[in-house]
Amino acid sequence: MFGLNIFELVIIIIAIIFIVTWIFGVRTHIKRGRGIQQQTLNTILLFIVSLLLTIFLKISPLHLLWMFPTSWILGVLSIAFPLSLLSIPGKLIRFVSCIGLDMNEMQRRRELVEERVLKMMTLSKEKDISMEEAREILIESGEWGKM
Repeated sequence: MFGLNIFELVIIIIAIIFIVTWIFGVRTHIKRGRGIQQQTLNTILLFIVSLLLTIFLKISPLHLLWMFPTSWILGVLSIAFPLSLLSIPGKLIRFVSCIGLDMNEMQRRRELVEERVLKMMTLSKEKDISMEEAREILIESGEWGKM
């Protein structure tokens, strides 16, 4: 990494910021009790692998300009075999993202989200309205609760 020009160094720094942002996004979703798609975790894994390959193989960081979009495409496609095998190491990203989170609090929030969705679905079917309209009615009536 000693022979990097300023442009290549900026690309590496942006790639690191990009990866950290995605990891904190996953952490925030998990903390709020929302689900995370396995493809998102697989994509982050591929971003990290791309960055590490670039650094340890000492190839030009300019390769990240095609490796990151390719990682995103492969991550999205990882729902089907053989790319679904990425889910095995991809679960490591979920584990790392959850370090330091209170599991009881996350479970409580997840149950609250599920309860809200159930209320919205019930109200939506009863009054033949959209889920968004049901959400607004629940908020106005005070049944939405706080997270």
